[in-house]
Amino acid sequence: MDDMKRTRRPVVACGLAALAGSLGLAGSVAVAGSADASTTSTATTIGANQVFSALVNGRKGVNKPVPIRMACGGPVSSTETGHPIKGQTVRVFEPKGTKGPLGNTGTNGDEIGAFFGAPPPGAAAPAATPASAATGSTLTTASSGPVWFHHYVTRKIPTSELLPCGGTGNVIFVPLPFSPGSEVDVVVPVIYVSLGVGPTPASGAR
Repeated sequence: MDDMKRTRRPVVACGLAALAGSLGLAGSVAVAGSADASTTSTATTIGANQVFSALVNGRKGVNKPVPIRMACGGPVSSTETGHPIKGQTVRVFEPKGTKGPLGNTGTNGDEIGAFFGAPPPGAAAPAATPASAATGSTLTTASSGPVWFHHYVTRKIPTSELLPCGGTGNVIFVPLPFSPGSEVDVVVPVIYVSLGVGPTPASGAR
């Protein structure tokens, strides 16, 4: 998709709920058996004017932020970064009902990028491969790219990515190319949780 041009624009926020109660980490991580929970040969292709929704670790983050487990050792600060623990996922799908948060690919959309923080100016998909990583947060800036979707599937969050060791943020699912007036992003609130287990090797990324 070399010829696609994107522009940065305000994200349509989807009612972020306040953090309440405990994190409930047990059972919060949806582990995919392969890089995609469904293969691209059977999954629906992302196209224009489609309603979609999104999950982080199998959850929408409506009632409280979704934990993303981080392999950061010892006490951490809001500016410290590290690598996510393997087995965590992001997903885009076509909802069967109207229960939100819901997005729309708009008149031009044919792919969705999962950004860990606000998309940078001129965000663009790689020319050859749709898969990569995650970047940024509301608390710190990272230097990696988004996870790209061309089909409605589940993808792993690569363990090579650099994300905050603590604090809160958003995973923003952005349809591209931008469709002024018709595109709606999906925002999933997250909280980065350090488990104090040390760094995760980059070789574990998929």
